[in-house]
Amino acid sequence: MVKLIQHLSTPVIHYQVMAAGRNDPKEAFTFITRYLRPQDAICVSIYTKNHPKMIKENL
Repeated sequence: MVKLIQHLSTPVIHYQVMAAGRNDPKEAFTFITRYLRPQDAICVSIYTKNHPKMIKENL
């Protein structure tokens, strides 16, 4: 995916960089920032089904 993105002429949004919690946050962001271009963005979401108080606890 990241090899393809490098050749696109339009901006992209990198999403699912955390792989639904399967990736370590530090490793995921280190990886994606290696390939992030100035015109790109990152979308990070939170899945709270199994941990409904996650947002409150993280704040």
